Amino acid sequence: ADGQQLWVPLLEKAYAKAHGSYQAISGGEIAEALLDLTGCPTESIDFDESGSPF
Repeated sequence: ADGQQLWVPLLEKAYAKAHGSYQAISGGEIAEALLDLTGCPTESIDFDESGSPF
């Protein structure tokens, strides 16, 4: 609260340093970030909206 959340930019800085630069993490895939943060693999599910009655 009170705008004192310094941990978010510090986490981003540490993540960028681990990957070599901010450019290296710019525009990355969320699955890669989740794997790095949790150590667990992810799975993507694509939803086909063409057959949806909605």
